[in-house]
Amino acid sequence: MSGSLSGNHKTAAVAGIVFSVVCICMFLRFRKPYAVYFMPCFVFCLGFWLIQSDLFPVLPESHISNFCDQGKIKITGQIISFSRQYTGKSRFILSCRRIKFKNQPEKKVCGNIYLNVFNSVNGRLPEYADTVEFRASIRSVRNFMNPGGFDYKRFLRLKKIYGTAYVKSRNLRVVNSSCDIGF
Repeated sequence: MSGSLSGNHKTAAVAGIVFSVVCICMFLRFRKPYAVYFMPCFVFCLGFWLIQSDLFPVLPESHISNFCDQGKIKITGQIISFSRQYTGKSRFILSCRRIKFKNQPEKKVCGNIYLNVFNSVNGRLPEYADTVEFRASIRSVRNFMNPGGFDYKRFLRLKKIYGTAYVKSRNLRVVNSSCDIGF
C-alpha cells in the first residue's frame, strides 16, 4: 500500500529512508525504544522500491516496447489470457516471441502487448495458449489527455503490457493451437 501511495513521490521515500537509517543507528547505539518507528518506515520504503521496479523497469534491448510505432511488422507470439469480448472485437494479451521487419532477419523479442482482433462472422478466434502470427503496427500506450484523470499508461505498465496491436481475424494465423496438445 505504501508503494501505491508514494509511487510517484520520491521525496517521501527519501525522507522515509533517512528516518529509518536514523532509527536503526539509534537502536544500535543506545538500544532505545525509538527503533519501534523503524518497522513502519522500513515497510514504507520496501513498498516504494517494489512499486518503482514495476513502474520503471530496466527493459532489455529486445523488448517489444522498443519496436512500437515503427510501421507494420510480422509478429509471432503466444496468447497468455482468455479473450475479453467487446462489440465487434476480442482482446487478448499476447506474449511476443519474434518479430520481422520487411527485408530484415527475424528477431527474438520479449514483452506483452494487447492484441485486438476484429471479429468476422466465420473467422476462428485464437484461444488461450495458441501461438499466432500476423502483420500489424504496434502502437505505444497513450493516456486519454485528461489531466488528473485515470492514468491508463501507468495502469498497463503495472500489468506489464507495453503496446497494442489491431488485426482482422482473417489476417491472423494460428501457428500452434492449444487444441493440438493432447493428454
